Amino acid sequence: MTEKATKCPTCGAEIDTQGRRKLHKLMSNLMAETQNPTLTLPQQLTVLKTLESTQSKVFVNTFILYGNTCDQLAMIYAEMGDLNQSIDWCKKAYKVVMVHFPHDSIEVAQETLKLAGLLFNNMQPKEAMKYVQQAITLFKGHYGANSQHPDLLELYEMEAVLKTVL
Repeated sequence: MTEKATKCPTCGAEIDTQGRRKLHKLMSNLMAETQNPTLTLPQQLTVLKTLESTQSKVFVNTFILYGNTCDQLAMIYAEMGDLNQSIDWCKKAYKVVMVHFPHDSIEVAQETLKLAGLLFNNMQPKEAMKYVQQAITLFKGHYGANSQHPDLLELYEMEAVLKTVL
């Protein structure tokens, strides 16, 4: 739908254009605030959670900006040591990446690596192995089977450890 649309193009329902403008302004301000380097982790978390809540009212959960916010939330929770929350947000970001990029893309490989690492560090070996092996396949496709790329080497190390646990 366009920014100036007053009716939903699908169902014809009236759109609160003034309310929509307010939400867009709020999102713009919150996105700018996320770039403030002086915010503490708890402050960053508060801003990002408010941004995500606002975005979820405006966007579908596969919209690229929403995915970016989910990725940032995953990073903040990981920095705060809450890996369960980090994994939940990373899975949402992963879903967005899977919608917007080819399934064999480097973007999918990077997001798969993030999720594999979180699961590995949160001691969820079975699920971690699934994502580790997917990421290995993706990175091999980009860098070659004999690559010494640091991300691929990290994945091989995770795989070796997980094989001893499973």
